[in-house]
Amino acid sequence: MNHKIVFVLNALLTLSFGVPAYFVPAEVFTTFGLTLDAGGQVVTRGYAITCVGYGLAMLAVRGVTEIAVVRGLLLATVVFNLGEVILQTQAGLAGTVGAMVWGTCASHAALGLLGFVQILRTKKNGG
Repeated sequence: MNHKIVFVLNALLTLSFGVPAYFVPAEVFTTFGLTLDAGGQVVTRGYAITCVGYGLAMLAVRGVTEIAVVRGLLLATVVFNLGEVILQTQAGLAGTVGAMVWGTCASHAALGLLGFVQILRTKKNGG
């Protein structure tokens, strides 16, 4: 596995959520057992478009080879995914959201771990 795969997987996860959440936020969050009022839809659209930007950036930088840049981008994937794991785990344990959250939580955990492993590999391989 290399950093390109980590970047593409992050892009796929965030784009597959962000695009529909931007256009139909209430419907997307219904699958998680949440009802969004008008304000919640505005906030959701803001987060969704951030996910779209992040996903497109991950696709755009997948070919980067400069080790310092790669490490910085990998760190961003780890922080993003770890933050999502914490947030979603808390919501799941509190019963705030439905059981579907555990699938996305697992996806974020896997991507965070992959990013962390790639950071370690870049250090080990002379970067």
